[in-house]
Amino acid sequence: FALVVVLRASDWSVVETQGAIREMLFPYVPGLLSFREAPVLLEAFAKVQSRPDAVMIDGQGIAHPRRLGIAAHVGLWLDVPCMGCAKSRLYGKYKEPGTKVGDLSPLTAAGGEVVGSAVRT
Repeated sequence: FALVVVLRASDWSVVETQGAIREMLFPYVPGLLSFREAPVLLEAFAKVQSRPDAVMIDGQGIAHPRRLGIAAHVGLWLDVPCMGCAKSRLYGKYKEPGTKVGDLSPLTAAGGEVVGSAVRT
């Protein structure tokens, strides 16, 4: 299942929702999520009538061993800026963020390049 929800940033109202259902043919392999989930996600995006200015995707962006997580991959396909918002760290190192909601800690790749943030929710 994939669902796209287009929101208006000024008031967070829902502009449009579109979904798609497809059988998964590629197994779950850490680091290769795009091959499993991007086809159904792109199918849902193909139905969207209003072009979003930016997209947030449940998965990695450039915080990925190959710098091409599902958010970066889909962003290239859609030609829209995409940000990954993953539930767990796949790549990089960070110090535990502070205890307040919204506290951040930089997520760094080998060599010290910042590729994201760990966020206290």
